Amino acid sequence: MKKIVISAIVLISVFSWSALVNAENKWFIADTLNLDVWVEIFELNNINLQSHTFRTKNLQKTYNNMVNINKLFKNLAVQNYEEWKLTDYELNGLINNYSKFIYYANQMFSDIEILDLWLDDSQELLDSINKNYTFVRSYYLKIEAILNNSEEEKRS
Repeated sequence: MKKIVISAIVLISVFSWSALVNAENKWFIADTLNLDVWVEIFELNNINLQSHTFRTKNLQKTYNNMVNINKLFKNLAVQNYEEWKLTDYELNGLINNYSKFIYYANQMFSDIEILDLWLDDSQELLDSINKNYTFVRSYYLKIEAILNNSEEEKRS
């Protein structure tokens, strides 16, 4: 009995899927799955800064500038890739380094937010901010090197 039920479910599923994938519904499936967007670009667009609020205006301004840099970088990376200024290998290197850059920036801003809002200036928190800032700078330099290398290769 179980075999008959399972067989019926499989047959219904197969025929339902083939009806779903007819020519009229292909645009719907492609649009739903974002098939017109490259996987790399989709991955890049999912790398985001967490939302933070600071009491100190200078810290809030720094964070807002970082949000703007995030948007500008993504637009630049997508534009360079679409114009074939970046290879797949370079784009994957950018995505890898940029995801780490944003990860450590999120950690750094979270620690700074604790420092700003709760005035917790423990040495552990200050060390964490310093460590994360060092990583942010390091990954920024790696990203910059990839972009500069890509530009130099295209000029040659």
